[in-house]
Order: sequence, then structure tokens, then C-alpha cells
Amino acid sequence: MHFSDNYIVIRQHDNRPILLFNKDGKFITELGSYGSGSGEYDTSIKDCIIDERNGVIYLLPFVEPKILKYDFSGRYVGKIELPSWINKGKMYLRSDSILSVFHIALKGRDEVKFNGANINLNNDSIQYVYVDQLATKLVSNGAKQGLENEVWSYRSAPDFPISLTYSDTLYHFNQENNQIKAWFTFKIDLEAEKNEVSYFILNEIPDYYVVYMIGKAKDVIVDKKAHKAFKANFVNDYMGNRQSTLKVQDGYFWANYEPIEFIELINSIINDGCTPAQKAYFESLLSEIDEDDNDILLLGKLK
Repeated sequence: MHFSDNYIVIRQHDNRPILLFNKDGKFITELGSYGSGSGEYDTSIKDCIIDERNGVIYLLPFVEPKILKYDFSGRYVGKIELPSWINKGKMYLRSDSILSVFHIALKGRDEVKFNGANINLNNDSIQYVYVDQLATKLVSNGAKQGLENEVWSYRSAPDFPISLTYSDTLYHFNQENNQIKAWFTFKIDLEAEKNEVSYFILNEIPDYYVVYMIGKAKDVIVDKKAHKAFKANFVNDYMGNRQSTLKVQDGYFWANYEPIEFIELINSIINDGCTPAQKAYFESLLSEIDEDDNDILLLGKLK
């Protein structure tokens, strides 16, 4: 999912189009469709940015040399062409209309070598940046070694934070200086901890670095000011302090539930005991939910 002040975009699977909603959950339109024609995408969409200021939604396909542009009525309004294929890319839009892209660059393949590109939407100029150690080699049989990896970026802190699967470092793509810099490193012996964690993903939110452990190990948060790390148990205080996953995107915390799942959660909170005011609130929520409704989305702005 992707968010802005007034809109939500949902990326679907199984060759289904991208959906645009307003913040009240009202469906507005589809954005493009699968295919090979103008304004269509023949691979899945890897990333999306909602640019309310300029009335444009940018869609970045999984592997294509272009970024697609749509207006808020779903009409295709053009594309930004790049000199090589963008592999599993992520985007970041600055307030001065600089759109940045970072992707898995392939060594020895492209005439224009770049991990990142800064696109000035005011004059269509593009600046490229290349860091060899962040590029991926081609193996002898021509297979794309490393493309099973991912680029991770949740756009919830300044300077375009980026991490790569199996990398111990969070990078910042500084658009003003057109530089990609190592910013935060988390050290763990994955071989020694292989029974507890397969790999980890680095993220950044306003006051913390977050280390998502893929496996049995607890996630870790690092306080930026205190320079202290803690093993984390995340709870949702809005939902009776129930255990939660820290999902963030575009400066928002989000959690989605199927209606029956949400109903069961609320009933368990009430049955476990809560204040009369909380009980009245949760009962009012129950009265508004039907098992046949669409999924329920909880959304909160990060401070």
C-alpha cells in the first residue's frame, strides 16, 4: 500500500490493475492495466508515489526502463524514460519536485551505469549516480545473479533511506548532492544465528532505526539520539495493546484486517476486560462492521 495526505493506492497481484482510493476508503479509479499498449504495464508494479501537489501518480514497473504517469481520474498522461531497465526499483519524491529512483544495477550490462537517478520534474533533466559495490554481477551463463534480492525503502524518513537484502547497511540517497552514502550499519553473525534469523531488513522512522528480523528473533530498534539498541515487542495501543507488526510506509503506520478477523480481535479485547469507555467504543465499532465488508485498514501518521 502507498499513502498521501488524502489518498491510498493499493497494488494488486495476479495481473490486476492498481487501485486508487480516498482516505475515507471510497474507491476512485483503476490506474492503467496489464498489457503492452500505451499506458499499460506488462510486469507487476514495484513502487508507487502519489504526488498530490502536481496531480500525478507515478508507477514504477517491476522491470522496465520507464516510469508511468497517471492523473487522479486514472488517465494515462505520459512516461519518464530511462536509459536502461530499472530492476526492482524504489522511488522517492522531494518537495522541490526531484523524483529519485534506486534499483539493482547490473554490472557489465548497461551503457549508462547507475544505481540511482535524480529526475528534475521541472525541466526533465536527469542526474545519475553509480556505486559499484551496490551493483550486481552477471554470472557466466548470463543469469542475473542477485536479482532474487530486494531493494527496501519505506519513505518514512528524509534523504531516501535504502537497504538491500543481505546487506548490513542502511544507505541514504542524498538528492541535493547526488550521492549515495552509508548511513547506519547493524552487525550480526548470520551464520552463528542461522537458527534464529535468515536475514534482516533495515528501516528508518523519525526517531529510530528499525531492524526487522526475518525468522524467530525479535526485531530491534535503535534510538537515534541515545544511540541505544533494544529488542522490541510492538503493540497497538489503539487495539487494546495487542501484539502488532510495525508496518510503515510514506510516513504512516498501517495495519489491515479481514472483517471477521477484526471482529474476533475486538471481541477478545472486550472479553479480556477494558474500561467502560473502551468497551462502549469497541462495541460501537462492532456495530459498524459486517463480515461481508471489504478489508479494514487502520492508519496512523508517524510523529
